[in-house]
Amino acid sequence: MDLETIHILGTVNERFYAEHAESFSATRQHGWPGWDRICDLLWRRWGADDERIRGKRPLRVLDVACGNLRFERFLRRRMPSVSLEVGAIDFCPRLLALGGEDTETVRFLESNIVERLARGRAVIPPEWGTFDVVACFGFFHHVPGARSRELLMRELAAAKATDGVGAVSLWRFADGKATADKVLQVHAQAVGDLVGRGVPLDTEQLEEGDWIMGWRGVPGAWRYCHSFSDAEAESLAAGSGAPLIARFRADGKTGAANEYLVF
Repeated sequence: MDLETIHILGTVNERFYAEHAESFSATRQHGWPGWDRICDLLWRRWGADDERIRGKRPLRVLDVACGNLRFERFLRRRMPSVSLEVGAIDFCPRLLALGGEDTETVRFLESNIVERLARGRAVIPPEWGTFDVVACFGFFHHVPGARSRELLMRELAAAKATDGVGAVSLWRFADGKATADKVLQVHAQAVGDLVGRGVPLDTEQLEEGDWIMGWRGVPGAWRYCHSFSDAEAESLAAGSGAPLIARFRADGKTGAANEYLVF
């Protein structure tokens, strides 16, 4: 995928979140079932007597594409004794404000993650150091280009402390013929609308699994999303540079909407 297409797809998503931050945030108020499994893994890995679990020292969390900080709210509810110290990165500060989270312990960086990845630039500031928990949920499907996704995966793994845990979710929304047919129908409508409005999107540059999706039937509310395959999940896991300690499906009506890689 060329840089121009990456920029166009990134701009489509920037516009979506700028215009629909409120309605999107309203649907992102609760944790995902997959997060419970990750917390269980933390307990098993560190033990109930770990100083981070008991709140004796801060649990350092890196949340890339943090949105409205709902993962942090989930952690506070799931592990009330934990004292969080958060590094959060996102391109839409409006979502952060909508979360209503106490941001005193949050170090926030506004960053165009997609553009930085496309140009081979680091997303995570090196001065932030390493983290006990590195999370990137609900975002990999917004990263155009396999190369950029591989770069992000390696950078997330490198930001993990030696005994830390990293976790990413990969959306599998186009699994199944009926779902894929519906996605294709919306995609064709979206491309026609975007091109009709003068967006120079070259569909030949799109990679397998790339789609333009709608939002609640709202006219013109388009998002670029990538639906992952088994092979892509395996490639990302192998290319992370960190040992994979769990891989599972969870979330959504089917209980399998997201695939999680935990390293």
